[in-house]
Amino acid sequence: MAWISRPSPAPITGLKLVLADPANNIIYLGSPCQYRAGPNCASPYWLNKRFAPEVIQSYSLALDRLKQTCNAASLTLVGYSGGGAIATLLTAQRQDVDLLITVAGNLDPVYWTRHHQITPLRGSLNPADEIDRLSR
Repeated sequence: MAWISRPSPAPITGLKLVLADPANNIIYLGSPCQYRAGPNCASPYWLNKRFAPEVIQSYSLALDRLKQTCNAASLTLVGYSGGGAIATLLTAQRQDVDLLITVAGNLDPVYWTRHHQITPLRGSLNPADEIDRLSR
């Protein structure tokens, strides 16, 4: 659907699971531009570049700010669909994520686009390439 129009909010099943969890420092992640449009929400960022290095960097900066605001030492990341891919890429890059949860996470976009015979996500990172870092 992203190729037809800007992504709409996903079913809130993942968010409901996060809100029901009594643990602290759980961050729910959606895909770029999914919940809020803005000047940085150009169409490439919900199409081909949804998992681009600059997208992951912006999410990482937001996590740094949340950690500082909440005085958190570590985080649990939960992502739905494309948010699962972003949470996975962030977990591979950061040292402060103690738990990763994906709900219907798109963890191998290269396979996914090939399987569905849709346009590859050129300019995006592939979480499946991070398996070695994630296994640690």
